[in-house]
Amino acid sequence: MTRLYKILSSLLLAMCVALAITSCKKDSDEKPTAPVIEFKSISAGTVEQFNNSVQITLSYEDYQGDLGRQDPDDYSLRILDARLANYDWYHIP
Repeated sequence: MTRLYKILSSLLLAMCVALAITSCKKDSDEKPTAPVIEFKSISAGTVEQFNNSVQITLSYEDYQGDLGRQDPDDYSLRILDARLANYDWYHIP
């Protein structure tokens, strides 16, 4: 009986240690360092050159708060229309 008791208590101890090791996961609450940008929608499937407009909707999350600028006259987003030579600049609030 003593030998069986030692085996069972050793087995129980090993199971408790294994359970404790596998159940101790640290939740990942860390925010990404890079902004997360997601495409939402586009307004038109076909567009006639220089006659129609296209509205593109994006969403973004900036966990560090360093995307964009406070001054609305300071543009931080540039978009290049392949038909044109220069970028169009926009403000990200």
